[in-house]
Amino acid sequence: MTSPPSPFYFSFVTQTTLGYGDVKPLGWTRLVAAVQVFIGVLLVTLILARAVSDVALYVKLFILPDQDGAAHSA
Repeated sequence: MTSPPSPFYFSFVTQTTLGYGDVKPLGWTRLVAAVQVFIGVLLVTLILARAVSDVALYVKLFILPDQDGAAHSA
């Protein structure tokens, strides 16, 4: 990784699991790359879990009560 954009390119390719192999970490940067992957996967998982939780809460508060009301009035 010699030029400034290379770390960003490497991070993007690694995080998206494309893994082209044209840029490789050397020495201690291999550990940094492994930690980055772990943190990145954890972060994506937390964001998705929060989004699913928010959608479930929205459905519970706004969608399901409307369906229950329609079923009782029919």
